Amino acid sequence: MSVFLQDEQRFWNDRIILTAGIRYDGYRITDTDSDHVPSWRLAFLGKWTDWMTMRMSYGRAFKAPSLYQQYVFNFDNINNPALNPETLHNIELAFLFTPVYNLKIRFDSFVTLMTDLIIMRYDANYAAPFIGKQGRYVAEQDMNVNIYGFELSVDSALTENWHLYGHFNLLFSDPSSIHSRKTKKDLDKYENVPDDAHYRL
Repeated sequence: MSVFLQDEQRFWNDRIILTAGIRYDGYRITDTDSDHVPSWRLAFLGKWTDWMTMRMSYGRAFKAPSLYQQYVFNFDNINNPALNPETLHNIELAFLFTPVYNLKIRFDSFVTLMTDLIIMRYDANYAAPFIGKQGRYVAEQDMNVNIYGFELSVDSALTENWHLYGHFNLLFSDPSSIHSRKTKKDLDKYENVPDDAHYRL
């Protein structure tokens, strides 16, 4: 079950736009147990001049653990029924500049704070030598990760049919541990953001 409500208010001849939204999700864990999680979003858009627009936003979201992570126990995986939803807080600040009619410059920065991150850790303590398994993957929830970044792009209309476009983005993460058993060596594995480039031009 999900319910979503959103309202938008405009002021000063649409130069100020305020948006607020809330979402309420209920998801079933078992036949007799369920959980409910709220999420919300706030946004501010200001058209300060004809050539500069600023946007600020904040949002909170969640990701429920999968049934596989919570309940499936097999030769490869150890389940963890005590997992809670991951939560995410995102703050964004962006500017759009149009100093001349055929040139657009966009700068977008963000901070994403992830808590209760679920990771699948390979643990040799759950080995099953009789089937050739030296360990199994265990679903754990003991990490916080902060992700920071910004994007800068330039778009120039050279002619009606030709545009010159440039883009640069930087992305990096800062993992932190909730439990003291995590060492710096353990955290070094998460030093870079996985599955993405640290920077791109």
